[in-house]
Amino acid sequence: MLDTRDRVFDRVAVDFLVKGGARVSWSLARTFLDPPPYEFQLQVGGTGNPAASDWEDVGDPVEGAFFAVDPTQRAYGKNPTTHYRVKLSTINGAYFSIPASVFGVMDHHNWMIARDIVRRERLRLDRTGVKFRGWLLKRMWAGATPDPKDLSAAVTDPLTGAVLRSRATSTLGTPFLSGYYAPVPFTLDKTAEGHYEQYDDADSTTDKPQNLIGCRVVMIPPVATLDAFVAQYSDRRYFFHEVKVTAEWQGVPLVASCSIRRAPSSDVIYSAAVPD
Repeated sequence: MLDTRDRVFDRVAVDFLVKGGARVSWSLARTFLDPPPYEFQLQVGGTGNPAASDWEDVGDPVEGAFFAVDPTQRAYGKNPTTHYRVKLSTINGAYFSIPASVFGVMDHHNWMIARDIVRRERLRLDRTGVKFRGWLLKRMWAGATPDPKDLSAAVTDPLTGAVLRSRATSTLGTPFLSGYYAPVPFTLDKTAEGHYEQYDDADSTTDKPQNLIGCRVVMIPPVATLDAFVAQYSDRRYFFHEVKVTAEWQGVPLVASCSIRRAPSSDVIYSAAVPD
């Protein structure tokens, strides 16, 4: 079991910048090809030793997610011993991540500074920001892929015939089955609007302008280019176009300035289910 951890989980991080307990997020290695569904179970232990006997489950398993929350405020000191790990269960077996410390790359002093930066950004949003509420859809960058022989639901390279990305609802426009992790409540701070021009490969015509909406986000959870956002009331879908980190501490991104673009109504991203 120990020799499979590195090739399954690409990253496990503890976002210990929220009230109460801790938010543990993860991503899978791009070489991991077990077919979904993926069931994740957060576990906590006191030593960080993968072979220790004190690992225990935190909450219920989550399916198709990229993070879990430990609501318990545990004893964090300047020399913390609390560690988290993630157990992944698929039809092929179970895998465990490498244990992650509650403070990650930060000591207690630097964590306090990072938490204050996040607090100030959220206070600014409450007082002067333009809240744009909805759900964040984190794009998958690893996982099982559809049958490459099924070209009826795929976009192919006109020269090589290679499948570039699937339009099927099973992949939501990405190369991987399911396409995105489960939706997470998320709030943007909308700012200015703009536009950029992009060449359309579909009809090989002139560049077409596309509207961009500027926004600021707290990077908990972190967002990345090609992640999607669903507006709460209108159900409009957007893709993150550019993400620039504007505040970080000890190499940990805390606040970012982003631009999002609205997906056309015909885009398969509208097939993604979100809460009512």
